[in-house]
Amino acid sequence: MIDRPRVQHSVDIVTLIAERIRFSQDVIGASPTDKMDEIDFEMSNFDNSIDKGFAEALRAEPGKVYGIHSAWGFNGSVWFGEEKFYEEVRVYGSVQAVMEASTLRKLMDKVNAIYGCL
Repeated sequence: MIDRPRVQHSVDIVTLIAERIRFSQDVIGASPTDKMDEIDFEMSNFDNSIDKGFAEALRAEPGKVYGIHSAWGFNGSVWFGEEKFYEEVRVYGSVQAVMEASTLRKLMDKVNAIYGCL
């Protein structure tokens, strides 16, 4: 057994967290929804519902508005662009993925299959 000297580290946890946040922002970049307006429509895992008119509201202003996907273990921002619906999925505030589908129902099912349950 090799006898290694113990090194004392004086680490400021706040500095480490700040560095991690900066690193995450640099790697991930800005959210696509940062320059969009939030609309008052959502998808919810509570009752497996999609608000009536949600898809139409997103299609009416592609790339300019987004809505919310509320769930127990994650949340998402949903928008329409390039003839598809997109969702940026976050778990505990960290972006996990951006997923796409041709309809909101297909998008919800796809995201739930990986990040949540019905």
